[in-house]
Amino acid sequence: MDDALRISFEEMVYWMEESYGIPGPEAYMLLGQMFHIPVVLAVNYLAHGCPLVLMNFEAKLALDLIQEHKVSAFLGVTTMLNWMMAVARSPFAK
Repeated sequence: MDDALRISFEEMVYWMEESYGIPGPEAYMLLGQMFHIPVVLAVNYLAHGCPLVLMNFEAKLALDLIQEHKVSAFLGVTTMLNWMMAVARSPFAK
């Protein structure tokens, strides 16, 4: 992370602690989801004992892996979900 993002993220964690009484680690996880910072979100899954798979995103491959491994949580952005839905609706889908 470049310094500006790191500093602003850190200050927002302090602000949430002081203003709302949200403990730092919880504020950190919440802000990670709000700003779509993948590392923060991945750490949340790992902290809860979930296996984590990192891959170059290909919609068809993602759908195949989700089905094969019976994935119950997916970390992605809206564009990824749209691509996956387009693949699933394709006449070439299995």
